[in-house]
Amino acid sequence: MARGTGRYNKTYTPELWEKVNPENKEIMNDFLLEYQQRKKSKRTIEGYYQDLRLVMIHILEKYKNRSILELTKKDFRNISLWLSEGMGGGKEDSQGRSNSRVNRVKSAMNEKRSAIPLL
Repeated sequence: MARGTGRYNKTYTPELWEKVNPENKEIMNDFLLEYQQRKKSKRTIEGYYQDLRLVMIHILEKYKNRSILELTKKDFRNISLWLSEGMGGGKEDSQGRSNSRVNRVKSAMNEKRSAIPLL
């Protein structure tokens, strides 16, 4: 599966990634495999990989590392708000995330959430 490009990121560390719920990592990898099967470009898949890693670390830190399957609609809404936080119409938000990155992660979350029953 796609791996890091070496770009600097304030949220990701190998130590935090090691602590992420294994079930969440598996779900994320399944999602990325689905995109490979859909013939998405390597660059697109790499972008999703980088972005979703940040979401998984956020779940680790703010949602007690619960499985993504246990998150509620309210949790997803709050994650979506976290992603959008500080979006002032510029190219990046207060966390240094680009608008395209935020939109890509929201799209992935919405697609994955719709595939999970009862969320």
